Amino acid sequence: MNQSTPRLGLHSRIGTGDITHGQWALYTETCLVGQIVNGGVEQFIENCPGLISDAEKLLAAYGPPALHDAYVKAAAPFLAVIADHAARQSDATGDALAPFHADFEAAWDVVDESLFGPIEASCYAKARDADPENGFTALEDRLLRWVLAYPEEFRQTG
Repeated sequence: MNQSTPRLGLHSRIGTGDITHGQWALYTETCLVGQIVNGGVEQFIENCPGLISDAEKLLAAYGPPALHDAYVKAAAPFLAVIADHAARQSDATGDALAPFHADFEAAWDVVDESLFGPIEASCYAKARDADPENGFTALEDRLLRWVLAYPEEFRQTG
């Protein structure tokens, strides 16, 4: 899903019953934070193109506004490519994704990678778990509170 239909993301699958909101939120957060910790925002964008718009939705719902705004600015060229291609060819797969991939790669020519720095600094902060003002600490705290409030999101049915 992440690589085969990168314009749609996983959030669109919540309504189909393929994934619950809770599963989506935890998976997206785990990928976002894990990729940034391992190799920065650039690694997240390169490895998880299908989650770029999901991360924006996650941060809008659970992250503090400053982290969401920083992410939207940093990922803007990629979010624009995803939105454009989702509107024009949302169900494209295989070779039909070539124009999307070309535009996605071209976005690297206009992205301001200096905008990745504040996001990475927040994620890499040594004592961030003890800092409630840290963007990633706030994100994780809000998401954990939601998970604890809605355990049914993680129970298998059928």
